[in-house]
Amino acid sequence: MVWYSLYLLHQNLGVTVIGYLTKTGLSDLAAILVASVVMVALAHVSYRHVEKPGARLVMSFYERWRVRGWLGLPRPWIVRDGNQAGGTAGSASREP
Repeated sequence: MVWYSLYLLHQNLGVTVIGYLTKTGLSDLAAILVASVVMVALAHVSYRHVEKPGARLVMSFYERWRVRGWLGLPRPWIVRDGNQAGGTAGSASREP
């Protein structure tokens, strides 16, 4: 969602855009409406081209670290495909 981007942008840029528009002679209400539209558009662009790719990048690093560790070495205690590390499926001991 674009709400976090809007939250980050609206205070600094919104006030700046409103100030600029009122100096050019636009009424306060019109300046607020124009600034609102501009902030939502910028928030959407920021979300689509910064936040989403950034989240994918962070998650790819996290997945790589979770499976391989920081040095790229296997982490034997990670459970993969339902098998415990060092064992195979169905190798658990059964009680009589």
